[in-house]
Amino acid sequence: MAEPQVVLTADRTNLMNQNASFLSGFLASLPRERIPTVIRGTVERIVFPKLKLEKGRLRYATYGLRKIEASLLQAGIVVSVLPDHSLHTLPDSVKVIGVSAMDPLGVGPATSTAIGLFGGTAFNKYYFEQMMNRLNKFGRPIIVGGSGAWQFKLFPEEIDRLGVNCALIGDSEELAPVLFRKAIRGEKLPKIVEAAPYRTNSYNPIITNPAFWGFVEISRGCDRHCQFCDPAMRDYTWMTIDKILEEASVSVVKGGMDTVTLHSEDIFRYGCKKGDWVPGKRLISLIARIKDETKVRNIVFTHGALASVTTNPKNIERISNLLNLIENPGSVQVGVETGSPRLIDKFMRGKPKPYRSDQWPDVVASAFEILTSNGIFPAGTLVVGLPGEEQKDIVKTLELVDRLREFPSIIVPLFFVPLGVLKQKRGFFLKFRDMADEIQELYVKCGEHILSWARKWSSSWQGEMDLVSKMILWLGGAMMFRVSESVKNHERVSKSRIISWLVQEMAFYSSSSIRNLDKTRITFKSYIAAIRKRRNERDAPLV
Repeated sequence: MAEPQVVLTADRTNLMNQNASFLSGFLASLPRERIPTVIRGTVERIVFPKLKLEKGRLRYATYGLRKIEASLLQAGIVVSVLPDHSLHTLPDSVKVIGVSAMDPLGVGPATSTAIGLFGGTAFNKYYFEQMMNRLNKFGRPIIVGGSGAWQFKLFPEEIDRLGVNCALIGDSEELAPVLFRKAIRGEKLPKIVEAAPYRTNSYNPIITNPAFWGFVEISRGCDRHCQFCDPAMRDYTWMTIDKILEEASVSVVKGGMDTVTLHSEDIFRYGCKKGDWVPGKRLISLIARIKDETKVRNIVFTHGALASVTTNPKNIERISNLLNLIENPGSVQVGVETGSPRLIDKFMRGKPKPYRSDQWPDVVASAFEILTSNGIFPAGTLVVGLPGEEQKDIVKTLELVDRLREFPSIIVPLFFVPLGVLKQKRGFFLKFRDMADEIQELYVKCGEHILSWARKWSSSWQGEMDLVSKMILWLGGAMMFRVSESVKNHERVSKSRIISWLVQEMAFYSSSSIRNLDKTRITFKSYIAAIRKRRNERDAPLV
């Protein structure tokens, strides 16, 4: 076998333990030094371990690394994907190092929110810097890409500080071989390169090795065009069923995985034309093909649009039946963003389509009801601190969160991060203590909501949510609730107090898990049945 010319890698928070939990990735956003040493060691050992090699290579890697690996291989460049901790020495054949980064500077929405609440340095930033310190010792040019590469355009001073030779921003499959060949020849690289937006006929190689969680991209871009969102700035296109099946088979057949994760910004509209807001049945056909041809046990989703749920409830029922979600519940991340029709109309008019901006709160409530009544748990996010946000807008969001309390879900407020056409509006590292009372109340209310449902999941519900996910939801909700409530009440939040809260909540969690052995417990299925009954008894839909 030829010696590699390129090594591709990522830090420990990217090359994590895929068996721990998909939700575990959010732990990378937490401040490392604020977590007690004993707990931190356990988190790092279980969630961010030093992955072992099989026959000198990683059996699984992130989807982004696999796409660039495939792109370079098809261009005739010999490449090896390895965890950074295994790179003690590099053979002379390796001329360039490629790094995939999700949140290298710790300024993404989840991270900036956690740091605003707790202070400190997030796991993702800490481990990225540790990795860069090691890689720079090899004296090879380093190209950094991935979904977090945009951060180097906003903070260009970090390029030199971290020893990055080139930040490759955007959809890179077509451009990556060109840049890596230049680096292999010893040519000087530009510090920042922005790839052209992905188009329907753009180069898109099939991955050759398994991806974490059986991850498969089924679309790129979004035609709803929210002004703060980066994917909205790309062209909107779907991948073909044959391409999706081929990539799914790599992870299932070659990797032996029992799960396929379908990634899209608007999963329920798979196959729809631009501006066609009512989903058809193509996602159902895709799911049926994947099940039939790969025999995979689980098919899960990443992101969905709430308006796409509300416009075609029958489709959600068909998907639920096809995947048996009443017995084995699923989840999907959804953007609630705000309860204010004024902000919807100002920054994201496409989000409610085909509905009007003033109907947005009803669209959200209706979609939450439809999803939960069909065994799909919404993981909702809010955006806090949009330019021009007023007190009345936060009040509208508080009212919407109250409407959603009855639905099993999580709702997480995230600080505004300036992407899309708003990327010049700096919004990083807002301090929680400096926020308006209404925003502090929003964090208290959302933390209480998460904690309430997390406790039900742990102590009452059957189904296949793993223990790590339950604990993450429980402790995450508890810490958001306790910290935000204390700050709102002008109480000091010391490290010893955080440790005390964690110990209390972990003891409560453990005792609830033991009580979970009681055969008289209420099942998730009964919650779904109650929501479905209320929905069916209503004279008219919510929207």
